[in-house]
This record gives sequence, structure tokens and C-alpha cells, in this order.
Amino acid sequence: MSLPDIAIRPIAYADIPGFHAALDSVAQEGIYISTQRAAPLPNVASFIVGNITGANVQLVAESAGQIVGWCDVCHSGSIVFDHVGTLGMGVIASHRGRGIGTRLIAATIAAAWQSDFQRIELEVYASNPKARALYERHGFTLEGTKRLGARVGGTYLDVHQMALFRPGWQP
Repeated sequence: MSLPDIAIRPIAYADIPGFHAALDSVAQEGIYISTQRAAPLPNVASFIVGNITGANVQLVAESAGQIVGWCDVCHSGSIVFDHVGTLGMGVIASHRGRGIGTRLIAATIAAAWQSDFQRIELEVYASNPKARALYERHGFTLEGTKRLGARVGGTYLDVHQMALFRPGWQP
């Protein structure tokens, strides 16, 4: 499957079940995101509806009608952090290594700047150097490390905190 077969686009209501399945697939791998299972479908649906109707950004990668990846930038809900968004993303195992993550993050960052975010931050496990390299290629810089900040399957992991500022932004 070539990259032209992958559509990167804003999430839609009809994508809720497919997004839930993709999220659960990545979560069950237990090594990439901070959950081991997707939340129940109604909770995930509420999250997506909030992203569609609110000021958050959420894009998906679709291949042959299947959601194979996602990337979002979401507000925390606090007024003092309204200029900041937290990035989350994932690509299902069968579709990794094809540049989907690169396309997703580039499009999501561009959409976040259009949505008036000024800072995008994320956390990535130190045990995931490919993800950290992806983020660095897109301009994210390391701001700190939470030593032994996560426990995954009984193993403690360092968690890198990274951030990216809107180009030219001066507070």
C-alpha cells in the first residue's frame, strides 16, 4: 500500500467506531500511549464530539475505509493554559513505517497554528526513540524528563516532556 492510498483529514462523527478500534489497538500494545485499553465507546465518542464542536484539532489517517492513525492537539480546559495544546497520536501496527505519522503530525501542527494554539506539548516514553525522533524532526525540543514517571506492565520508564512554539510567536 502506497502513501497516496492514505487520506489525512479531520475526524468526522462517522469515524468514532474506527477511531475507537485504532486507539484500542495501539493501547493494547502497552508500550506507546498512557492507557492499556481504550475508554468505553461512549466516552471516546464524547471526546471526539468535543473535538469536532470545540477548539481542539483532531485528524485521522484513513486507508480503504479504515482509521489507521490519528493525531490531535487538545486544550486542557484551564483558562491559564488556553494557549497550550497537548499532542496525542498513534498509528496501528500494520501501518507503521510508511510515513503516516509524519504526514499526520505535520498536518495537525499546521491546523493547530490555524486554531490559535501558541504552544504544543507532549510526553513520550524514553523507551520510544522513534517517536522522539519524529517529534524532533517536526521541531519539538526536550524540556525535561520525568525520571521513572510511568509504570508500564510493572516496568518504570522515564517520560520525556517536549514542546513546540508557534513560529514567530512572542508573548
